[in-house]
Amino acid sequence: MKKISLVDDLQLFDALETRLGRLAARWRGTQDPHEAETIVREYQTILLRMIE
Repeated sequence: MKKISLVDDLQLFDALETRLGRLAARWRGTQDPHEAETIVREYQTILLRMIE
């Protein structure tokens, strides 16, 4: 059972890292301050969840 859980955790971690990369790319490409703020909030939320 531990192995399955570890694989699931690694897949989740990988998906979150991918999401962070995509958010960073969107943030760099946006000129809209409101959209940039929304992206930063989502990025911070994901980072907090990864730390927990």
